[in-house]
Amino acid sequence: MWTITDAKTLEDAIFDLKLKLAQKIGVKERMKIVDVGCGQGGFTASLARIVGLGGQVIAIDDSDEYRAEFTARLERYKVKERVIFVLNDASNLTGVVSDNFADMVVSYRLLEELRHPESMPEIIKEMTRIVKSDGKVCLTELSLKAENKAEETYIRLQKESGDCFFNSAREIPCTADILRRERLTQFIR
Repeated sequence: MWTITDAKTLEDAIFDLKLKLAQKIGVKERMKIVDVGCGQGGFTASLARIVGLGGQVIAIDDSDEYRAEFTARLERYKVKERVIFVLNDASNLTGVVSDNFADMVVSYRLLEELRHPESMPEIIKEMTRIVKSDGKVCLTELSLKAENKAEETYIRLQKESGDCFFNSAREIPCTADILRRERLTQFIR
Protein backbone atom coordinates (compact mmCIF):
# COMPACT_ATOMS: atom_id res chain seq x y z
CA MET A 1 0.00 0.00 0.00
CA TRP A 2 1.25 3.45 -0.93
CA THR A 3 1.54 6.09 1.73
CA ILE A 4 2.46 8.98 -0.54
CA THR A 5 0.56 11.96 0.77
CA ASP A 6 2.22 14.98 -0.80
CA ALA A 7 2.43 16.07 -4.43
CA LYS A 8 6.23 16.47 -4.45
CA THR A 9 6.86 12.90 -3.29
CA LEU A 10 4.35 11.59 -5.81
CA GLU A 11 5.90 13.55 -8.67
CA ASP A 12 9.38 12.31 -7.71
CA ALA A 13 8.15 8.70 -7.66
CA ILE A 14 6.63 9.10 -11.13
CA PHE A 15 9.82 10.82 -12.36
CA ASP A 16 11.90 7.85 -11.15
CA LEU A 17 9.63 5.45 -13.03
CA LYS A 18 9.92 7.57 -16.19
CA LEU A 19 13.71 7.51 -15.82
CA LYS A 20 13.60 3.72 -15.74
CA LEU A 21 11.34 3.68 -18.79
CA ALA A 22 13.71 5.99 -20.69
CA GLN A 23 16.63 3.71 -19.84
CA LYS A 24 14.63 0.66 -20.88
CA ILE A 25 13.93 2.09 -24.34
CA GLY A 26 17.64 2.79 -24.81
CA VAL A 27 18.19 6.45 -23.94
CA LYS A 28 21.88 7.02 -23.27
CA GLU A 29 24.27 9.80 -22.39
CA ARG A 30 25.09 12.34 -25.15
CA MET A 31 22.14 11.38 -27.36
CA LYS A 32 20.14 13.85 -29.43
CA ILE A 33 16.47 13.11 -28.79
CA VAL A 34 13.28 14.61 -30.17
CA ASP A 35 10.27 14.30 -27.84
CA VAL A 36 7.08 14.63 -29.91
CA GLY A 37 4.06 15.83 -27.93
CA CYS A 38 6.03 16.79 -24.82
CA GLY A 39 3.06 18.24 -22.90
CA GLN A 40 3.98 19.09 -19.31
CA GLY A 41 7.52 17.78 -19.73
CA GLY A 42 7.56 14.87 -17.30
CA PHE A 43 9.10 12.44 -19.77
CA THR A 44 11.17 15.23 -21.35
CA ALA A 45 12.86 15.89 -18.00
CA SER A 46 13.67 12.19 -17.64
CA LEU A 47 15.21 12.10 -21.12
CA ALA A 48 17.25 15.24 -20.40
CA ARG A 49 18.54 13.83 -17.10
CA ILE A 50 19.91 10.76 -18.90
CA VAL A 51 21.42 12.46 -21.99
CA GLY A 52 23.37 14.76 -19.69
CA LEU A 53 25.20 17.94 -20.57
CA GLY A 54 26.64 16.40 -23.74
CA GLY A 55 23.18 15.52 -25.06
CA GLN A 56 20.16 17.45 -26.22
CA VAL A 57 16.39 17.06 -26.16
CA ILE A 58 14.16 18.94 -28.57
CA ALA A 59 10.68 18.98 -27.05
CA ILE A 60 7.88 19.56 -29.54
CA ASP A 61 4.27 20.36 -28.78
CA ASP A 62 1.50 22.02 -30.77
CA SER A 63 0.28 23.96 -27.74
CA ASP A 64 1.94 26.07 -25.09
CA GLU A 65 -0.96 25.44 -22.72
CA TYR A 66 1.35 23.64 -20.26
CA ARG A 67 4.44 25.77 -20.89
CA ALA A 68 4.66 27.06 -17.30
CA GLU A 69 4.45 23.51 -15.87
CA PHE A 70 6.93 22.32 -18.51
CA THR A 71 9.49 24.99 -17.58
CA ALA A 72 8.97 24.48 -13.84
CA ARG A 73 9.51 20.73 -14.19
CA LEU A 74 12.75 21.20 -16.15
CA GLU A 75 13.98 23.68 -13.53
CA ARG A 76 13.00 21.39 -10.68
CA TYR A 77 15.05 18.51 -12.10
CA LYS A 78 17.89 20.87 -13.14
CA VAL A 79 17.82 19.92 -16.84
CA LYS A 80 16.52 23.10 -18.47
CA GLU A 81 19.81 23.84 -20.28
CA ARG A 82 19.58 20.50 -22.14
CA VAL A 83 16.10 21.08 -23.59
CA ILE A 84 14.83 23.25 -26.42
CA PHE A 85 11.05 23.72 -26.56
CA VAL A 86 9.53 24.09 -30.04
CA LEU A 87 5.91 25.13 -30.54
CA ASN A 88 4.97 23.30 -33.74
CA ASP A 89 2.61 20.76 -35.25
CA ALA A 90 4.40 17.39 -35.27
CA SER A 91 2.86 16.44 -38.61
CA ASN A 92 5.15 18.96 -40.34
CA LEU A 93 8.59 19.47 -38.85
CA THR A 94 10.24 20.58 -42.09
CA GLY A 95 12.41 23.58 -41.32
CA VAL A 96 12.21 22.77 -37.62
CA VAL A 97 14.21 19.54 -37.36
CA SER A 98 16.52 18.38 -40.14
CA ASP A 99 16.59 14.93 -41.74
CA ASN A 100 18.55 12.30 -39.82
CA PHE A 101 19.04 14.62 -36.84
CA ALA A 102 18.10 12.48 -33.86
CA ASP A 103 19.55 9.36 -32.32
CA MET A 104 16.05 8.70 -31.02
CA VAL A 105 12.59 10.15 -31.57
CA VAL A 106 10.09 9.43 -28.82
CA SER A 107 6.56 10.15 -27.85
CA TYR A 108 5.07 9.45 -24.46
CA ARG A 109 1.29 9.16 -24.33
CA LEU A 110 0.87 11.16 -27.53
CA LEU A 111 -2.20 9.31 -28.78
CA GLU A 112 -4.38 10.19 -25.81
CA GLU A 113 -3.71 13.89 -26.28
CA LEU A 114 -3.73 14.00 -30.08
CA ARG A 115 -6.23 16.63 -31.20
CA HIS A 116 -6.29 15.29 -34.76
CA PRO A 117 -5.79 11.50 -34.74
CA GLU A 118 -6.04 11.49 -38.53
CA SER A 119 -2.65 13.25 -38.59
CA MET A 120 -0.87 10.26 -37.00
CA PRO A 121 0.42 8.91 -40.35
CA GLU A 122 2.07 12.26 -41.09
CA ILE A 123 3.52 12.38 -37.58
CA ILE A 124 5.02 8.90 -38.05
CA LYS A 125 6.50 10.00 -41.39
CA GLU A 126 8.10 13.02 -39.73
CA MET A 127 9.43 10.94 -36.84
CA THR A 128 11.09 8.53 -39.26
CA ARG A 129 12.45 11.39 -41.40
CA ILE A 130 14.24 13.09 -38.51
CA VAL A 131 15.71 9.95 -36.90
CA LYS A 132 19.15 8.78 -38.01
CA SER A 133 19.26 5.65 -40.16
CA ASP A 134 20.66 3.69 -37.22
CA GLY A 135 18.37 5.48 -34.74
CA LYS A 136 15.18 4.44 -33.02
CA VAL A 137 11.58 5.67 -33.02
CA CYS A 138 9.72 4.79 -29.85
CA LEU A 139 6.04 5.51 -29.18
CA THR A 140 5.03 4.74 -25.61
CA GLU A 141 1.40 4.50 -24.58
CA LEU A 142 0.00 3.32 -21.27
CA SER A 143 -2.51 0.62 -20.64
CA LEU A 144 -4.80 -0.06 -17.71
CA LYS A 145 -3.87 -3.73 -17.94
CA ALA A 146 -0.93 -4.47 -15.65
CA GLU A 147 1.15 -7.58 -16.14
CA ASN A 148 3.38 -7.25 -13.09
CA LYS A 149 3.77 -5.40 -9.78
CA ALA A 150 5.84 -2.58 -11.30
CA GLU A 151 3.13 -1.84 -13.86
CA GLU A 152 0.45 -1.95 -11.15
CA THR A 153 2.49 0.53 -9.13
CA TYR A 154 2.92 2.88 -12.07
CA ILE A 155 -0.78 2.83 -12.91
CA ARG A 156 -1.62 3.48 -9.26
CA LEU A 157 0.80 6.42 -9.14
CA GLN A 158 -0.70 7.90 -12.28
CA LYS A 159 -4.21 7.52 -10.86
CA GLU A 160 -3.18 9.08 -7.54
CA SER A 161 -1.68 12.04 -9.37
CA GLY A 162 -5.06 12.72 -11.02
CA ASP A 163 -3.69 11.91 -14.45
CA CYS A 164 -6.43 12.32 -17.03
CA PHE A 165 -5.61 9.11 -18.92
CA PHE A 166 -7.06 6.93 -16.20
CA ASN A 167 -10.16 9.04 -15.77
CA SER A 168 -11.14 8.79 -19.41
CA ALA A 169 -13.21 6.12 -21.10
CA ARG A 170 -12.06 7.33 -24.52
CA GLU A 171 -11.06 4.54 -26.87
CA ILE A 172 -7.68 5.13 -28.45
CA PRO A 173 -6.61 3.05 -31.45
CA CYS A 174 -3.20 1.48 -31.10
CA THR A 175 -0.41 2.85 -33.27
CA ALA A 176 -0.03 -0.45 -35.14
CA ASP A 177 -3.71 -0.31 -36.16
CA ILE A 178 -3.31 3.25 -37.40
CA LEU A 179 -0.23 2.30 -39.38
CA ARG A 180 -1.86 -0.77 -40.92
CA ARG A 181 -4.84 1.30 -41.91
CA GLU A 182 -2.64 3.89 -43.56
CA ARG A 183 -0.20 1.36 -45.04
CA LEU A 184 2.78 3.04 -43.42
CA THR A 185 4.41 0.06 -41.74
CA GLN A 186 7.47 0.44 -43.98
CA PHE A 187 8.39 3.55 -41.98
CA ILE A 188 8.79 1.73 -38.66
CA ARG A 189 12.39 0.90 -37.79
